[in-house]
Parts: sequence; C-alpha cells; structure tokens
Amino acid sequence: MNYLAHLRLSQTNPQSILGNLMGDFLKGVDQKSLSPEIISGIKNHQAIDKFTDSHPEVRNLKKMISSERKRFHGIITDIAFDHFLANEWHRFYNVSLNEFCHNTYYYLASSQQYIPKNATRLTNTVASLVKNQWLDNYLTLEGTSKAIDSVARRLRFDNNLSGGIDEIDRNYSVYRLSFLRFYPELIEFVEKQSIESKVK
Repeated sequence: MNYLAHLRLSQTNPQSILGNLMGDFLKGVDQKSLSPEIISGIKNHQAIDKFTDSHPEVRNLKKMISSERKRFHGIITDIAFDHFLANEWHRFYNVSLNEFCHNTYYYLASSQQYIPKNATRLTNTVASLVKNQWLDNYLTLEGTSKAIDSVARRLRFDNNLSGGIDEIDRNYSVYRLSFLRFYPELIEFVEKQSIESKVK
C-alpha cells in the first residue's frame, strides 16, 4: 500500500502517523533513538507491506502488467490501491476523506519534531506531502499518474516506470475489483495484529 492507506491504518496521533510513514525511509536512521510509538508505527507499516505483497489478489495483478513494467508491479499496484481507496472511501469509513486528509496534514506537521536529524528524505517528504496535499491527489487518475511519475523520477537508475498510469487505466475494473476484495481483509489483518496497541 502507499501513503494514503498506511496513514489511514495508523493511530490518530503524530508519532504513530510518522512511524507508519517512516517505514519507507529507514535507511540511515538509528531506530534505537526512536520512541516506542514510532517503532510500533514502523512495525505496523512493515506488517502491512508483507501482508500486501504476499496476498493472492496482489500477485494476480502482476499478470496484468506489461512486460516492460513488470518489475515495477508492486509500486504500480500500491499507488493504484490508494487511488481506489480514495474513491471507495465511503465503503469503509464514516469520516469523510476530506476530513481525514485535513487532520492527517495537521498530525504530519506536528510530527516533524520527532524526525531524526539525518532523515533528510523523510523531512522533505513530510513537508511536501503537507504543502502539496498529496493525499487528495489520489482521487483522480491525473493525480495518481503524477504520484507514479514522481516515484519514477526518484529512482536512482534509468527506468520506464513513468507513464505507468497506463497499466492501471487499461485494466481499471480489474484493479478496482481486486482492491475491493483485498482491502477489507487488510483492515481485518491490522485489527487482529494490534501491533500499535502493544506499546509498553
């Protein structure tokens, strides 16, 4: 899953939200310096990634990806699922997407005091996410396309991930139905694991 899902499946406080986001930015971070709440958020993020990557729905979607982008199927699927979460939000949550995004930007802004000094990429990502309101962009294919192309630009090697929105667009209904089958199982998994409720 990508940013929207990870942030929604965290607890509603700055340290949990930061930890759930930090799961993608651990390189060079001294985890011993982090609070138990942030560590639990990281563990929650990692458990979600492991569950997602091994799920049959996600593995089956790999067959939909063209040969030239097959190596990026995980990235494309993660971002596609955030697009469908944004559009199917009302099926799963009573709070509106707009209210959730507004509150999350506030928590993320409040979390910056907990970011390790050497975590430059995370600092920049949090600042940009809040300033440019990335979460709202998943509602449209255009915004989702920008998210994919942004990842392509950040990769440190030549790649053809840019334009990956085409993979989603031509298999749109397949991705949507896979998401609708998958996401309730992910919610149940996170609730049963209760990783963040085990903070001592």
